[in-house]
Amino acid sequence: MTEPWQWHEDTWRGHVERVRAGRPLRPEAWPGGAKAAVTLSFDSDHETIPLRDGEVLPGKLSQGEYGARVGVPRVLRLLARFQAPSTYFMPAVSALLHEGEAKSYVDAGHEVALHGWIHERNTQLPPQAERDLAFRAGTSVEYTALPSIYREFRHDPDLAPLFEKHAKAIGRTFPDYPDKMSGSTDMGNVSLRIPAIHPMLSFDLPPEDGNHTAAFDVVAGGPDGDRFVHDAGLAMARTVAEVAQSGDLRARLITKATDR
Repeated sequence: MTEPWQWHEDTWRGHVERVRAGRPLRPEAWPGGAKAAVTLSFDSDHETIPLRDGEVLPGKLSQGEYGARVGVPRVLRLLARFQAPSTYFMPAVSALLHEGEAKSYVDAGHEVALHGWIHERNTQLPPQAERDLAFRAGTSVEYTALPSIYREFRHDPDLAPLFEKHAKAIGRTFPDYPDKMSGSTDMGNVSLRIPAIHPMLSFDLPPEDGNHTAAFDVVAGGPDGDRFVHDAGLAMARTVAEVAQSGDLRARLITKATDR
């Protein structure tokens, strides 16, 4: 590895150009004729700093808890006093440890921004790990008791064959799947009330590389993924057009919707 004083101009210039700030964003005038503008932001790291480094002794963890239990309310009261909106950068682990804190920021008129998963040091992570943690940090799941149970999704026997026909007509393979299925869709109960389909096409991948795998991600993000979206949309558009042109089919679908 060469020393910095041995670098070629392309090297040191390239490092700097990668972090240039870009075009100025300062407006011609600040709102209300103000002479300057100030951005306030806070990092709600709490216990994530010691946790990130594998430190689990009470001393440092209690410092993080103090920040959440005492520091946060103080800051919120101060901002409310001066009616100053701000941005809170919060690691996902902090949000999970202190339930309701992120919501309290939003309820008070502030902004919440991503701040990693566990305040990891991104410069020390391999690219795939950094990417995975970034997506994990922006994802949360809430379970709420519903008055009725979740029902499986049901494909309408009139609509499903139409979509299959038009998908095959443009050269797409069509996977076999049952008339009823469960999965990550909110159309389950809806499909019991109105005629519906969950259009599905497939990539030419081995079974072990199905949805939500790295191989699927690569294909979906490339030219094959673009063609997939185009073909699926075209097949759906042709399905809708055929329904619109068929009075008998429209009548059957309307009858199904009103009889349920």
